Formats: sequence, C-alpha cells, structure tokens
Amino acid sequence: MIKLLAKDVADRIAAGEVVDRPASVIKELVENSLDASSSQITVEIRDGGKTFMCVSDNGCGMNAEDLALSVQRFATSKIKEWEDLESLYTLGFRGEALPSIASVSRLEIRSAIKGAMEGACLKVEGSQPSEIVPCPAITGTKITVRDLFFNTPARLKFLRSSSAESTQIIDLVGRMASAWSEVAFRLISNGKEVFSFTADSGAQFRLAQLWKVPVDSFIPISGQSQGIYLDGFIVKPSFSKSTRNYQLFVMNGRLIRSQNLSQALNEGFAPLVERGRFPMGMLRLTVDPAFVDVNVHPTKMEVRFADPTPVFSLIYHTVNETLEKHKADSVLPKDLEHLFKAKTDISSLYVEPIKNDYIETNEVPVPVFEEKFSEPESIFERKVEEVETVHKEEPREIEVICKEKPKELELIREEEKSEKFQVLGQVYNTFIVGTMEGKLWLVDQHTAHERINYEKFSHIKTLTQRSQGLLIPEFLDISPLVGEFLEENRDVFLEYGYELERFGKDRFALRSVPVALPLERAVKTFRELVEELAQERVSWRENVRETLREKIRAMASCKASVRAGEPLNLSIMSRLVNDMLKVEHSLYCPHGRPTRVVLEKGLLERLFHRS
Repeated sequence: MIKLLAKDVADRIAAGEVVDRPASVIKELVENSLDASSSQITVEIRDGGKTFMCVSDNGCGMNAEDLALSVQRFATSKIKEWEDLESLYTLGFRGEALPSIASVSRLEIRSAIKGAMEGACLKVEGSQPSEIVPCPAITGTKITVRDLFFNTPARLKFLRSSSAESTQIIDLVGRMASAWSEVAFRLISNGKEVFSFTADSGAQFRLAQLWKVPVDSFIPISGQSQGIYLDGFIVKPSFSKSTRNYQLFVMNGRLIRSQNLSQALNEGFAPLVERGRFPMGMLRLTVDPAFVDVNVHPTKMEVRFADPTPVFSLIYHTVNETLEKHKADSVLPKDLEHLFKAKTDISSLYVEPIKNDYIETNEVPVPVFEEKFSEPESIFERKVEEVETVHKEEPREIEVICKEKPKELELIREEEKSEKFQVLGQVYNTFIVGTMEGKLWLVDQHTAHERINYEKFSHIKTLTQRSQGLLIPEFLDISPLVGEFLEENRDVFLEYGYELERFGKDRFALRSVPVALPLERAVKTFRELVEELAQERVSWRENVRETLREKIRAMASCKASVRAGEPLNLSIMSRLVNDMLKVEHSLYCPHGRPTRVVLEKGLLERLFHRS
C-alpha cells in the first residue's frame, strides 16, 4: 500500500542530498552570507562541527517575516521563474539549505536589517520552528547549528573523527576565503583561531598562507576567449603536489569541482610536471550563466558546460603561454644544491683520459676517448669522420670525449663564434658538458632532442611536410578496443603523419609515418603509441581529441630522439644543444624532465668548500 511520507520523515531524507557532513553545512551558510553582500564573515566550530557550528556576518540581514520564510522548503529570494536560472549570479537559489539543516539539527538564527530598532530570533529543532522573538539589533545574520544529525543516528555514525571533519571545514573555508578575497574571513576551531584575513589581503597572500608556499611562487594568469574570462594564479611547477587538493576552481564566484578543468590545468603544466604529480593554482572563470548548468546537484558544486571545449582550450593555452612567458622551471636551485650535497659523488664526474692522448686545437686540448662513435638516428645529419691524428699533451681543464677530423674542427670553431653554447664533451654517453655565459652546463641529450622534435611536430603545416610514405604498407592486427579508437581518431593521427586505412575488421594498413621518426622504429613506435593511448583515453573523460594530439606529439617526439647511452661526436653535440636553445619551452622535455642543469660558480665553490 502506497502512503505519503510524514513531513518530518521526508525532510530528513531530502536533507541528505544537501547536508552530508559538517563541511556541507558551513558551505551553505557561508554562501548565504556572501549572497547577503557581507564584507566580514566569521566561522566558528567545535568538535569538527559535529556539536557546534556558527556562521556570523554583517550582511543585509532579514526582518521577522523573511526569517519565518527562510526555513520553509523552496523559499528563496534569488529566483522567481525557471528562466531566472539563465541569468543567475548568486550562489544559492534552490531554497533548500536552511530547511535541510534545520531538519537534522538544533538551529538558531538571529538577524537584523540595517537601521532596525531590534532584530529577530528563530529556533528550529528537527523541522519544528518556535515563535520568533526579538533580539539585539546587530546588523547581519548569525546562524548557530548544534548537535548535527542528533535525530538521524545512522548518518551520525558515518561521520569521520572530529579532526578529520575539522580538516574538511578548514580546507573549504580557506578556499572560499581565497575565492572571495575582498571579504574578511575568520575561522575559529575549538576556541583557537585557525586563520584571519582582512578585506585588503588578496587571494595571492591568502593562498600562500593556506598552502604554505612562498608568495613569489605565484604567477598571475589572465585570458579571454569567446566571451569566457579567466584570471587567477598558478604556482611555479617546482611546487607541484602529489594530489589535486591544491587546485581551486571558481566559476562566477562559485566553488566548483570539474575533472574537465583539472585536466586542462594539468595539460597546461604537463611538460613541467612529472606524471603522478599535480600543479597548484586557483583559476576563476566568468561565463554567461546561460551557457552553464549549475543545477546538476543540490550541493551546486557540480556544473555542466553547454560546450566544454572553449573553456578547456582557454585554460590550457593560457596556462601554457603564461609558464613560457615567465620561464618557469621545474627544478628549484635549493633542490639542485641538496641533490649535489646528499646524493652525488663528485669524483664520479671525472672522466679519466686514455694515455693523455689529445687532438690539438687552438684553444683547449681535447682528449680522445677510445671507443667508436655511432651516428644517431636523428635530425642532426652532418657526418664527421673519425681520425687518428693525436698529439700528446697534459690536460689543462676538464677531460672531454670527442674524435674529430681537423678540417671539420675548423668548421666547428667558426660556428661556435656565433653560438653561445660551447661544447666540452660527453659524460656517460648521456650528458653533454659545456659552458655558456660563464656557467657550467650539463645537458641531457635525450630530453633536449625530444624537445626539439616536439616543437617540430607542432609547426607541421602540410601532409608532405609531416609524412613519409612506406614503400610497402605495414598491416597491423589490433584488438577491437584499439580498432575503435583508431577509427574514431584517424584524422588526428594523420595530422602528425600517420596515414591509416582500415583493411578488415580488426586490421589496419599503415601507409605513412611521421618524417621525424626513423623508418626502422616507426612501426614499433606506432604499435606502442596506439596501445597506450587507447588504454589511457578512459581517464581523459572530455576533450579526448585535444589530449590525444598532445600525447601523440610527446610520444612520437620521444621515440624519434637520440637515446641515453648513445655516443655523439662534437659536431652533433654542438648542433643539438644550440638547436635546443632556439625552440620554445627548452627548459624541459614534453614529459616534464629537465633538459639541462646549470652549475654556477657559487655552487661549485660551495661544493669544494671554497666559500
């Protein structure tokens, strides 16, 4: 038999959609204070909010009539018609917060409008309101919530410890204080002040205090596109975290959660932040309310954009361009010094020459290292033959690995007059050693070449520039999952030189590959590429194609580059490093690893205890 639920039962059930823990109560009350044009908000909690929460403000307040309506379900001053949602800029609008809180707690509201002779006080216990009585006329509203879930013990049982609930509230109020930096915020927990921000302390200062990072690590960001405005701050990539908890997204003043926006921020930082770590930042979006649905969930934290692509693109490109403009690096000088002090055996940097044999130059004698050089499969195609002409002489500086033809050396010296980086040699067949502007450089040959290839991919214009045809097509038998993925994205692969044709149910013919890829590696590289991308796309959610383009560029660039352990001759090393310095974003490879480490004189002196 079907029966109507009693009002108090229905209210308690409905309250679960809005109020699931103390932090959600604080969120609703603070949002009401912000909507009331408050310039000062104080939040006080005890026992993680389970026994006591109080939010007071100096906003517009309510008279007795409005106070009585405020605890009735679906009573709101924010909207009147459904169409009002398309021009909504307030944080609240559903008329459910106070009734929901009142149904599962002991609630007291004291409020007064500006200039009133007296205020009004209302108490509600489990949806049962008392009579409204007069109280002192303090402009604004003070709402006290006691004994949350006292009448719903099952929900109370699922609350976490007081400490854990306090942490949730501190994080939430800190985020709201940062998003509304023009409002003074104060938070008190168990009688102790957690933080207090005056109205003149900006978002940058507040975030620096809350996230415990230097103020000068914040980089302002701003941009606009298609009527969408973006501003806020990002934090230098060297301060990346292992969780997303240090990412703050605000839309039209509302705190929101969005995998799409987080992905855009991560992709904008991607070359600088290694996999498994996340950048820090606060991004504020201003958009036309008609193009976003904030009525997805009663908590109003989830939003749905009519078209997420412009928002994703704006964040991604603005973050990327801002980092490049500020020449952000993923390595902190203090980390570098710590690395050398704690982990590096300085003697391991010494390369002993073989029998003190040298090739004579007009400047520094260069030692000969007795091993064969293999020409790298790369864009650096100048060939320098090995010679055996050597001169015996005691070394005067760093021992360097190379073997060059004399007339080629003359050619290199002429080039070096116009190039800033001076090659000294190669260590462990992996790192290029040289000097530039009086500093000692160690360059990772693989990541440097990877960055060059990555930028080449991004500037490809025509099919003939990006593609080299295979004389005999390679036939690839693939799984249905990968086949579906390739079928959907063949045009994206073609943008980078992979020409594909379906040749049966689970078979494709690969007819061309990118010009930057060595032909002997091309097919293997493509197999690895599509398998990994097909598996990863499950986590991409939205904007798959833009993410796919980025992944193709990064992975193909990596496969086309010289590898660690490949010996290089002096000419190749010189050209590689100087070409790296000509491209954008040369500080790091597409996967976030540094391309070089610069050792200044001061650091070297400290390492040798000279200062």
